[in-house]
Parts: sequence; structure tokens; C-alpha cells
Amino acid sequence: MSYVTRLENGRSCPRIVCDHCGEAIIGHGNAMFLVREECECAPILHTHKGCCYDFDNAHEEQYGCQDLSMHLVYLLENNKIDLGMGKRQVKMLNRLLKEMGL
Repeated sequence: MSYVTRLENGRSCPRIVCDHCGEAIIGHGNAMFLVREECECAPILHTHKGCCYDFDNAHEEQYGCQDLSMHLVYLLENNKIDLGMGKRQVKMLNRLLKEMGL
């Protein structure tokens, strides 16, 4: 699965890992999301841009791919998630954790 949490500085941090090489995907423009074409319901996979073609060549199934930033926008919009509200909640939680010394 591409979505994982990793312990960093004592906190569980959500990360996306490459379904080809298994390394964390960090940085804007460095990630692709892949979905099997012609499937009504299919898992979403993620790769580094540099791993995308190797991943595709290693699998018989056909995958369509787009930049990860597009996937995140679709995910927010299709699920009616308010990004601004989410950012405010994260700020509030981070402030509370800092006050608690965590």
C-alpha cells in the first residue's frame, strides 16, 4: 500500500511510498499516481516519476498515470474535503502538541 505512517521525531507522519522501489516520495513534481485503465474500481498506486516507466514495464496490466498533485486535488474535490478547514485543524493540533511538550 502506498500510504503509510512513519515515526519521525516521535510522531507518526503520513507518507506516500513508491509502489516500485518502496522509498518515500518527497517533493513536489517527483510523484505520479497510477490507476489501472478500464477498471470500474481499482487500487491507486504511486511511484516516483523516475520509477513510473520501470513499474509499467514490470506489469502486464495497463496503467494510466498523472502527477500526484492532480490526484490530491481530485481526492479533495471528489470527497468534498475543505482544504482550508483541514489546514486550520492541523495548525490547532500542532499548537496543542507544542504546548503539551510533545
